[in-house]
Amino acid sequence: MSPAPFSVVFVGAGEINFGSPEGPWNHSKRLENRFGPLLAVLGIIDPDVTRAEAQIAAKNNAGVPGYASAAVWPTPEAAGQALAADAAAAIDLVIVGAPPHFRGCVSPPADLDLRLIAALPQTRRWLVEKPVSAAPPSDLNGQEQVARAYKDTGAVVGAGYMMCALKGVQMIQEMIKAKGLKVMGTAARYYMAYEYARKPAWWNKQISCGPIVEQATHLASLSLLFGGPARLPSVRTQTVEFSDAPGKLSRIGFDEDGSVPPESRIPRYTSAVWKYQSGAVGSLTHAVALHGTTYDTELEVICDGTTFKLVDMYTTTPRLFIRQSDASSEGESPQFRADHGSLD
Repeated sequence: MSPAPFSVVFVGAGEINFGSPEGPWNHSKRLENRFGPLLAVLGIIDPDVTRAEAQIAAKNNAGVPGYASAAVWPTPEAAGQALAADAAAAIDLVIVGAPPHFRGCVSPPADLDLRLIAALPQTRRWLVEKPVSAAPPSDLNGQEQVARAYKDTGAVVGAGYMMCALKGVQMIQEMIKAKGLKVMGTAARYYMAYEYARKPAWWNKQISCGPIVEQATHLASLSLLFGGPARLPSVRTQTVEFSDAPGKLSRIGFDEDGSVPPESRIPRYTSAVWKYQSGAVGSLTHAVALHGTTYDTELEVICDGTTFKLVDMYTTTPRLFIRQSDASSEGESPQFRADHGSLD
């Protein structure tokens, strides 16, 4: 018996689902690599119908399997009505890649999750991109209600914190447990390559809080994974702003001066430190500083006698370095190199 097709609906025709020159994210490409001719893209939900149609046309013109019958719907309700004609057919995966200011809450315009859940009840798996909401968590905004709504579907639900699934992360967890180590501190850094960043949300923090949230949330999640819950009142932050002398960027390809009010411009460098409830200390540095397209990411986990350093997490060859008390120097984990967890 031949394997069944893997059916997918994309929510959003933008960069996270279909890629851009500025970074490595591209859910459609990863699904194409994973499923090949078995991929069956049912369609794209996006109010920008022209952009969605262009994405499908580009795939078909390039001969990419899986898009021949793909449709475009401007709303979840339109998609639900179209797909309800085949009520017995489940949707294997819905990727929610719309901007975070349209998601995560119970009231318009940020109630997209609830509309999708209502329109597509036949969905088996949901992948919800991070951050899951751009609004402050509160009963009024209703993020907990949205989380419960996903849980009540009975489907598999994941968030887009793909770095947590890296083999190196699992190895650090296993070694900490096996050696009975206590985490003393975590140090994370995320350096953005900004030269080809054209999306307004990267430069206007009023849209979705800027890259310190949309990007560095990956490393905040990893930090909490090892450090545990943070004492939020302990967080202290310093920034280099656009108006500071070191904040002048030489290769911005976006019209920041003409389109972003000064009070809405993003910091160029953000350094935060906090205390975990365990007594450990965490730190996070985010910089909008690199040219080209290659991002630079690193996470250190420091324990008594052992330190771990995970680097190059956005590449297909992330690396884990370990220094132990019985070794005179830091060494790369050969097991991780042989079986690295790529973002594919």
